[in-house]
Amino acid sequence: MKNNFFPLQFAILGYLLIGFGIYFLIRNDWVGFIMIPVGMVFSFLIINQKFDLENKKYIEYYGFLGLKFGKWKDIPGIDYVTVFLERSVQGKNLVSISSYHVEKNFKIDLIISKTERIDAGRKKDRDAALERGKELARALDKKLLDYTSGKPEWIELQKNETK
Repeated sequence: MKNNFFPLQFAILGYLLIGFGIYFLIRNDWVGFIMIPVGMVFSFLIINQKFDLENKKYIEYYGFLGLKFGKWKDIPGIDYVTVFLERSVQGKNLVSISSYHVEKNFKIDLIISKTERIDAGRKKDRDAALERGKELARALDKKLLDYTSGKPEWIELQKNETK
């Protein structure tokens, strides 16, 4: 899962800042030296995770232009793995016009306790999210809670179960 650290609007703003920064540099204006790095941060800073299931470790890192910053951590005692539907709504309003964009993602979490969790990714497709959840649950030898249909359903998996 590769996510921009900033929302899409900021990434677009970053590209605009880079463009205007180049324009100002061509005009020999020092403002371009500020606009280009800020635009690059807005456009190219990402946050991502990787799991090493054999060694039961994970890393949440920040990436910028191919450089990655993060530290491997042990996966703590996981109670269960859950997959659920996450809806995010973004409203846009202009004087008399309003619009809402609803985005649906299936989110995968490793639940540690009632208040702690590790985000294990998002998928647009329900089946892909459930398959990733099964893979994590199998590797960690835990149960999977399928909450994608609105009512919870526990799925028990064996560690050696075939895909």
